[in-house]
Amino acid sequence: MMRHDPSVATLLSRPSLLVGDWPVSLTTLLGLGTIVFHPRIDLRLGSVMLVLIGAALLAGQVLAAHTTGVWLGVGLGTFIVGWSIQFLGHWCEGRKPAFVDDIVGLFVGPLFLVAELAFVLRLHLEVQTAIHERLKSMPDSGLPITQRAGNLRAG
Repeated sequence: MMRHDPSVATLLSRPSLLVGDWPVSLTTLLGLGTIVFHPRIDLRLGSVMLVLIGAALLAGQVLAAHTTGVWLGVGLGTFIVGWSIQFLGHWCEGRKPAFVDDIVGLFVGPLFLVAELAFVLRLHLEVQTAIHERLKSMPDSGLPITQRAGNLRAG
């Protein structure tokens, strides 16, 4: 899933493709892709994402099994609320979402949030230190270090 949330998992859980004799939902296919992608960036944070994606897949399957009204109501409702909150947050920051310039941001964004939570909990501090060291070497754009982190690209 691109956004790794129950709304996308819910909306994409009913459409499916036949793989051999097995129906496979679009959510499962996208989930498998991101499950492979995240640990390549960071194994520990990718493991957390695996749990979160698994929970979203499960929630999507459970909701997709309900009536069409429940399936669409919950799926579209949480999708609209979630994206509204995201765009409101970016508007308050005065920045556009990273995925506007680079579609990979849809996959990396949730991992970024997991990393930020880990840093707040004083976990995985060696990654935080490495990020701050790399940011120090970047030209100062006048932005605070937390906003420059959004411009950081893996290299």
